[in-house]
Amino acid sequence: MKKIFTFLTLALCLGLGVNAQTSGGPDSYGYTWKNSNDPNNPPVYNWIDIKGLTGTQLVTGLGDDNVVGPFNIGFNFQYYWLPVTQFYLGSNGYISFSPVANIASTSIGFPSIPTSSPTNQNHLVCPMMCDLNFADSTGQVMPGNPGNVYYYTNATADSLIITYDSVPFYANSSYRGINTFQIILSKLDSSITFQYKEQVDSWDDDYNNVTNPLVVGIENVSGQIGLQVSNNTLPLINTAVKFYAPAATSLAITDIQVDANFNAENGGIFILKNIPFNPTTILRNVGNQDITAAVRCSTSVYSPSGAVPITGSLAGKDFTGGLVAGATGSITQDSAWIPTAAGTYYLRGQASGVTGDPTPLNNRSETELVVIDSSINRIVLTYDIFPPFDSSLTTFPTGFGTAGFGNNNGIAVYYEPPFYPAVIDTLSMVFLTTSVPSPFTLTLLDDDNGAPGQGTVIASGSFNAPNPNTFGPATFGLTTPFVITSGGVYLEFIQNGDSTFLVSDETAPFSNRTYEVLAGNWATHRSRASEDYVLRVHLVGGTTQSEASLNGPIGGLNQNYPNPATETTTVEFALFNEGNATFTVTNLQGQVIEQLDLGLLGSGAHKVNLNTQAYTSGLYLYSLKVGSQVLTRKMSVQH
Repeated sequence: MKKIFTFLTLALCLGLGVNAQTSGGPDSYGYTWKNSNDPNNPPVYNWIDIKGLTGTQLVTGLGDDNVVGPFNIGFNFQYYWLPVTQFYLGSNGYISFSPVANIASTSIGFPSIPTSSPTNQNHLVCPMMCDLNFADSTGQVMPGNPGNVYYYTNATADSLIITYDSVPFYANSSYRGINTFQIILSKLDSSITFQYKEQVDSWDDDYNNVTNPLVVGIENVSGQIGLQVSNNTLPLINTAVKFYAPAATSLAITDIQVDANFNAENGGIFILKNIPFNPTTILRNVGNQDITAAVRCSTSVYSPSGAVPITGSLAGKDFTGGLVAGATGSITQDSAWIPTAAGTYYLRGQASGVTGDPTPLNNRSETELVVIDSSINRIVLTYDIFPPFDSSLTTFPTGFGTAGFGNNNGIAVYYEPPFYPAVIDTLSMVFLTTSVPSPFTLTLLDDDNGAPGQGTVIASGSFNAPNPNTFGPATFGLTTPFVITSGGVYLEFIQNGDSTFLVSDETAPFSNRTYEVLAGNWATHRSRASEDYVLRVHLVGGTTQSEASLNGPIGGLNQNYPNPATETTTVEFALFNEGNATFTVTNLQGQVIEQLDLGLLGSGAHKVNLNTQAYTSGLYLYSLKVGSQVLTRKMSVQH
């Protein structure tokens, strides 16, 4: 879907079904390509109809600008130097062999190949990467739109065929044209073939003046190596393009990459003031050589505008486990950062010590940290740094703008509180309206289903925008406060028209927690690495208030002391009523480290003494369960 952006005005010679170049490569790894018009042993177009075959799978969940998957290939497919077994499928005519962020149109159209992306937009196979649309003219997916995608692995498990069938272009909030094409992955020779059966009409007119309206090519896991067949040409029907893997390669790559900090999405996190925080760095070997030497991992904490780490940043630690080509690993720092002031920061995880690393730009990753003071009465969970609003503020501060998504489309943000239980009672946003303001819908969803946007709806309401030509905040109280005891929530904003806009935060750091919602389909936001939104979740502050709101037998669960723990630590708690109590300690992955059956306890004060000498250094969660009520806190162990 074409979003609000300013197009670059470029003089382009638009090729419609014309491609004078018939072959290309090799890239630095050794891949080459030919099309059906090459004079020297060209690939032969031979369409394979898989729709009626036993075992063919229909892909569901595609809309306008989103990604679904992963799906099993059915065999080990050698792609560059890595064997792959799964693929992710993008609605805009591409697949990826890694968890991929949504790839959608920007001011240049679509990314050139190869382009190393800091937001997981690499490891691509692109037969027709352009603005396609699986939604109908009303914004709903099916049945008006004829587009479908199917995939099939043959009986001998040596070929995978993925067919985009009758998929139209996005055009002026609807769709036009037809495109039918397929990808064939062959295990026998590691080749990749694109076949084009049907192509009617062209991309939306707005793409006539951009650099890359339609990109065809392949790209490796780091985005440093690849082959681009074309970037502004419609494919010819009844033709094929084939990519040939080299029989052998002399390219030896030793490349360590910092994938993320703390979580796989590299998503921003909320942490507590005065509580020690031990960061985790996630590493990946994206080269074709095993890494056996120690990898030095260092972590630094910065203020948003700071070029120098703030006081209290961390010492480094060696990852010594070794990483074979394609493998991942993680390391948690032994030393902790103790934040003494609430506010927004960013954490930089960096890897070093790998000899001959050709791409040092992927050796670091930055994650937004928001430090929360849980002792105050009102706590706001937000990734933006919009200043406190007052009536004198009539224009946007520097670094902020507006974002519109179109009728029935919008944005969502994920929030995970730094403590449990957490009580949400208010939602808020900062907006801008035009001369005829339109209504909008806010929805709060639990993350209990795992997939973004698929959880239980906690609260939802439609609101009329206030006065026209207005810029300011809006606050919405929940009729019934919602208690989070684990995980997090999504807050979704949907435009019910085209003239009420969210204020966007375009100043780093960025949360990587945003999703675009188009015709009800959720996808990672295309600009999540460069944009957040002034969309907020408010909590009842103070430990006593949060816990008392549960109306259960537990009167309170205190923070352990000492914290960080070294050899032993004590947790005190109180019960309003007697009950059978269980005390459990888990790591952040949910694995049970220790569980104590405390038996039947009477009302009053109690405590648990833990021996933490056998615990590895890091962060843990401890939970007290009495009846159906569970309270959870976080603790740190350091040796």
